Amino acid sequence: MLKPGQRPRLVLTHIPKSAGTSLRHSLIAATQAEHVMAGFDRSLFCGFRNFDAFEPQVRAIVALAPEELPAAPDIVCGHYAASTTRARYPEAPHITVLREARARLLSHWTYWRCAAPGHAPGWGGWESYVAKATGSLVDFLSDTTIAGQVDNVGLRMLLWPHPLIRDEAFIAESDDAELLALAIKVLDGFDFVDYIENPLFESRLAQWIGGDFRLQRVNETTPVPAELCAPLERMFTPEAMTALAQRARLDDALWRYVVGKHLAPAAVEALREAAFAAAIARHARLMQGPALTEAKAAPPEPEPEPAPEPAPEPAPEPQPAPELQPEPAPTPPPRRSLLAGLPWPFRARR
Repeated sequence: MLKPGQRPRLVLTHIPKSAGTSLRHSLIAATQAEHVMAGFDRSLFCGFRNFDAFEPQVRAIVALAPEELPAAPDIVCGHYAASTTRARYPEAPHITVLREARARLLSHWTYWRCAAPGHAPGWGGWESYVAKATGSLVDFLSDTTIAGQVDNVGLRMLLWPHPLIRDEAFIAESDDAELLALAIKVLDGFDFVDYIENPLFESRLAQWIGGDFRLQRVNETTPVPAELCAPLERMFTPEAMTALAQRARLDDALWRYVVGKHLAPAAVEALREAAFAAAIARHARLMQGPALTEAKAAPPEPEPEPAPEPAPEPAPEPQPAPELQPEPAPTPPPRRSLLAGLPWPFRARR
């Protein structure tokens, strides 16, 4: 639970594409925070070093050392490695939220792919790194120059800097056991850890905060620009699926560890597959572009039903013989419904 008067009240270690931006806005509302620090340290910048090229407003949110962070903000919510914020705020409660690793990585690729040229003015040459998502999924996952963004990012943020974790190289499988044990130890030191797929996530965090909490939906991935659209199933080549498993293997183990505290092994696996299936379905729609995505999201236009045909006019009754027939009264023209010939009232077909 949060301690009154403590500054910062909490630190959120925001793993990319794990609902961190939504969580930040929700935490601001729940804690009525006024001074919020949201930004980056060096942990996710891969081999990029040209920070002097950043415009002042961008450079102000990039902490190249812990002491560049403000002394006592209300809350800290950013892409900061745990070591950075622990050094600056050793007494502050730390929280983080994990997401199914393959779904998170697929969302990361699509999110970068949506970034149009010029999306990051003032960021120097960093845009060239983001542009790597415009290629195929397998190329994105196989590019060591962006290893710091695609290779087991959750574990990297827990352990950075570490001699076995390099900015422009994938983590060696031979180091998995050592790094995973260290990451679990760091994770166990957090004050609150959960997984975004948990249906009880909001209530658990509200209880920990000691107040009302509602998760807002902010910074969701948008449809891919038309020129970069492609059927997602074509991206899932055997090579891409192998690379996806490799880039997510350690984060997957961390997610299973956290979820396994709440669910039985079979339920963990079922949730894992359901989360990935939902991500594939969602991102397949996003890869169809804005027009198709919006069209599928909108309700179908109701179609008019055909107008009913007018009822047939009754046959004339037999007339008596002329000599017995009284003088007939004038016969009015046949009555027709005023609605005949007009379209039937619109209603959606089932």
